[in-house]
Amino acid sequence: MFKMRHHLLLFTIVLCISLLFPTVVSAQSRTCPKCGRSISVRDYANHQSSCKGKVEQAKPSTPPKPPTPTTKVCGQCRQSKTLSSFSGMSSICNACVQYNQAEAERLDKDRREAEKRQAEADSIAEAKRQEEERIEAERQEKENKRKAIIAKVKADMVYVEGGTFMMGSLSSDKNAYPAEKPRHQVTLSSFSIGKYEVTQELWQAVMDSNPSKFEGDLKLPVENVSWNECQEFIHKLNALTGENFRLPTEAEWEYAARGGQKS
Repeated sequence: MFKMRHHLLLFTIVLCISLLFPTVVSAQSRTCPKCGRSISVRDYANHQSSCKGKVEQAKPSTPPKPPTPTTKVCGQCRQSKTLSSFSGMSSICNACVQYNQAEAERLDKDRREAEKRQAEADSIAEAKRQEEERIEAERQEKENKRKAIIAKVKADMVYVEGGTFMMGSLSSDKNAYPAEKPRHQVTLSSFSIGKYEVTQELWQAVMDSNPSKFEGDLKLPVENVSWNECQEFIHKLNALTGENFRLPTEAEWEYAARGGQKS
């Protein structure tokens, strides 16, 4: 029983001390009506003069959202333009896109026109080349034919052995010209004379012209030429063949016409 009393007494003392302690503590500090903090009596007057009230704990600030861009720099012209000037995610503005399309069309048109001009130039050059080839072929054909005609001159020469014959006509020949009389003796050396008269074909091959009035057959004898023109013809013929052609003399002509020694 004594022990119980002893414990009861201790509990009463502790309780009394506990009940008295807040009063003591309360007497040594005061609560600030502004900020709600417990301030010691000694510092209370100074705190009142400097207290700014209850300080609310600052909330963590959130970073402001970046403003939505309303413009964009074109990757081609480098100008800042509104977003409506671009199509989708394109980095080039619509104006530059249209310019590029127009430029591409212009370049394509220029290319096609250049190709057309080149094709026309090639066509003209090809036509010119073909014409030159045709002219050259005709010239070569004409030259070969001319050479063949001229080469045939020597083959058509007839050898006439020289000899003596009576040239001219008898005094009793009423059909003879006075220049053919009197008949007289002539001696000739051997010579060669053309089997045929100079044809229009040969004359044209040498002179590149045909002065004859009787046209239509180049195998006909050439006519309507002067003695001087004949000399020019012979000069050119000798230059082409390397021979020494000449006109026959009157005696050679008559001697050959009579058959030479057979006359």
